Amino acid sequence: MGIAGTEVAKEASKLIVLDDSFASVVTAVRWGRNILDVVRRFITFQLTANAVASLVTLIAAVLNRGSTARLPLTAVQLLWVNLVMDSGAALALATEPPGAEAMEYGPGAADVQAARAAAAKAAASAGADVGAAEGAAPVTDAAAASAAQAGSRDSDGEKDAASGASAPQTPSAGRGARGRLLPKAATEDTNTSDSAGPAVTRTAPPTSAAGQPGKQQEGNAAADPEAARKARPPVSLITPIMRKYLAGQTLYQTGLLLLLVQLPAALRLWEVGLPSGSLDAHGAQHYTCIFNTFIFLQLANLLNARRIHDQLNLLAGLLEARVGCMIVAAAAVVQVFIVQFGGAVFETTPLTPWQWLVSIALGLTSIPVGYALRLLPLGRSRMPRKARAHASG
Repeated sequence: MGIAGTEVAKEASKLIVLDDSFASVVTAVRWGRNILDVVRRFITFQLTANAVASLVTLIAAVLNRGSTARLPLTAVQLLWVNLVMDSGAALALATEPPGAEAMEYGPGAADVQAARAAAAKAAASAGADVGAAEGAAPVTDAAAASAAQAGSRDSDGEKDAASGASAPQTPSAGRGARGRLLPKAATEDTNTSDSAGPAVTRTAPPTSAAGQPGKQQEGNAAADPEAARKARPPVSLITPIMRKYLAGQTLYQTGLLLLLVQLPAALRLWEVGLPSGSLDAHGAQHYTCIFNTFIFLQLANLLNARRIHDQLNLLAGLLEARVGCMIVAAAAVVQVFIVQFGGAVFETTPLTPWQWLVSIALGLTSIPVGYALRLLPLGRSRMPRKARAHASG
């Protein structure tokens, strides 16, 4: 707390609440979680766009028998794609404020929590194994009593030596009758029995390689923040749900664009309103339609990337993301100018209104594909089901 807190507490803390309000703590946690979600949204969107562009270009070059004279996406067009996907998408996703559902899920993904538990269990087990391998032999109470008696004789001998008498030659403290070293635990924490009583076998507790008891490995790591930080596995940025989105969108968009490039019947989609046979396969206007479709596929997928916890309502919080809406609108306007007036620079030709309609319609198909991927029972969301239903409302 910045007002009531002491200076020592402020120096030791990583976050200082200036107004001493717990509402500020909730706000800070919400924005902190939003940062991680923003990074994951951008990764989901960026990897999909790059994977689709790379696969379409590579497969088209292979199908053209290695010829790169004419490709669906040219170098200048890919430069525009990178500007849209890198700077534009980053600003659109980063400027979106966190929603109320950010506080509905736990602090870590289920797979991360399972990995931490497995790592702690493995560390404790390894410590116990090392301690058992390096531990001393069993020590009986009789041997411990002999060691204690030898230690007392040694102490008496030192006193005699100090007074000029000769000290008896006995084993030093901590050694058995034959001078064997005893474990420290056996000499310091051993309950000896009577000489006539039965000897009970005791063993030293197993220790880890660091000298700590194996069963206390996890507790020692928790007591030392630095050791706990090093022992904790890194949080995975790509969750199973993100992998589902990446694989599904990449396969769909790549397959759709390759069909539009290679399938002769696909030319009929673009020839409506034009004389039959006027649109050349793999020509400038054909590839302009492919480029236009690819751009609108990514702009529509940007809407999918906003929701990475299987929420069904893609429009939730869209009005609050004013910067993102303006960026998408600006990208669409610039795309119109590039296609209609790019000419030799972007290697495009003007499209007819029907071709524009088909390109936009095909691009928007990535939204229903995103809905279908959300319904697939692959991966496990960090957000509870009730919270997802509330966020989707």
